[in-house]
Amino acid sequence: RLTLDKCNPIVDSIASQIEENEYAIHVKPADGASNKDVANIYSGLIRNIENVSNAVQIYNAVSRRTIGTGLSGCRVVQDYVNSDSFDQDLIVKPINDFANRVWFGPYEQADASDAPYAWVFTAMSPDAYDEKYPDGSGLSLSQDIWNENWWNAREVVIIAEYIYKVYESVELVLMTDGKVYEVTEEFESIVDELAQQNIQERSRKSKKVCRIKTRMMDGKGWITGEQDTVFKDMPVIQSAANFQIIQNKPVYWGAIDKLLDQQRVYNFTSSKQLAETALAPTETIMMTDDQALGQDYSQLNQNPKPITTYTHMDGQQTPYKMAGPSINQSLEVMKQSAANDIGASAGQFNAQMGNNAGLQSGRAIGMQIDKGDASNLKYVQQREAFVCSVAKVIVNAIPATYDSERQIRIVGEDGTEDMETINTAEYDIQTGEMVELNDLSQGQYDVTCTAQKSFKNKQDQTASAFMELAQV
Repeated sequence: RLTLDKCNPIVDSIASQIEENEYAIHVKPADGASNKDVANIYSGLIRNIENVSNAVQIYNAVSRRTIGTGLSGCRVVQDYVNSDSFDQDLIVKPINDFANRVWFGPYEQADASDAPYAWVFTAMSPDAYDEKYPDGSGLSLSQDIWNENWWNAREVVIIAEYIYKVYESVELVLMTDGKVYEVTEEFESIVDELAQQNIQERSRKSKKVCRIKTRMMDGKGWITGEQDTVFKDMPVIQSAANFQIIQNKPVYWGAIDKLLDQQRVYNFTSSKQLAETALAPTETIMMTDDQALGQDYSQLNQNPKPITTYTHMDGQQTPYKMAGPSINQSLEVMKQSAANDIGASAGQFNAQMGNNAGLQSGRAIGMQIDKGDASNLKYVQQREAFVCSVAKVIVNAIPATYDSERQIRIVGEDGTEDMETINTAEYDIQTGEMVELNDLSQGQYDVTCTAQKSFKNKQDQTASAFMELAQV
């Protein structure tokens, strides 16, 4: 049986269209306690986190798997960027084999942000497990799909991280300077200092706040206790294409799911055609044993002589040639029809696949490409929504991660890098008071993501704009 892959080139074509775009994250002030300067720091910090995490490659891999299978994702963690760092940062990390390693609680959002909990399975070598969890049982969690698919599967211990939401009631205080504080021991300790600066309490209220906690489990039970995290949102972000809720069940599919039947027909007809052609008898000459008597015809197909003799026998038919195999036209039609059905179902045309016969004008080819690109726009929009969801998780975790005075690297829209000091205070000579600068804990910020043509830098983008204007 032949397996002639005509589907993955379609994935490559759609993924290339997505990867040609640049997905820009924009952070904007959302209330009176926020401001544009801090919003710009947020945007620059997110771009730096993406650079350090090599997030573009992670996003591209997620997009390709989403196009192919309909499901993929990644996660955001708090960790040290390198072994020499003393400050922890937020990092975007991939989750390979997302469909088999991640299990969410009930949810209805495409990114699973509303799920109350998630299980993330991890495969570790026995030595790595013993080093990290010396008091653990060493028993692996059951995942039959991992253990039985491969005869040479490596020996691993499968553990799971349980990530769950806990809602707590907190008391918030609005001060006369517009800042909002959570009532904690730390806040109570600075009330007097704020009063000396003539900053008084204006109002207070209670609200429910989501906290993300985590535990680890092996095949015997819990191997760690409950641990707090810096996150307020589910840090595992799902990317689901064509997402729907049908009878309370999340349903999603990629570009390949609807092509499997056509691909099977194509493989079957190609295999049948090969069997009928390649395995059929070759052209042969038919004669009786009496007519072949005294002659050696074993090398007849390689004999360069123009004349071949045989022994004539009265009353016997003259030697004749048996025709070779002929192409089954029905199979050829079916194979070509299946190939056309694959392209039509995927919304891909020959012009997009670089397979145009040159029988159309450039304008007609462009119209075909535009029509195919329009059918794949949903995957571009899915990428936008996914990147935006990742950015929202990062934005809401930044105040708890970058909560002390420190210098951070921020990256501008044009790729330039700069160092910025955050959570610092300076003495204002005119007012005689300490003024807090770049306080990331104050205010609320919204996140948006937009896709645009990718440029190496702003100079290339400007040059392209000038060329387009010149043509007009």
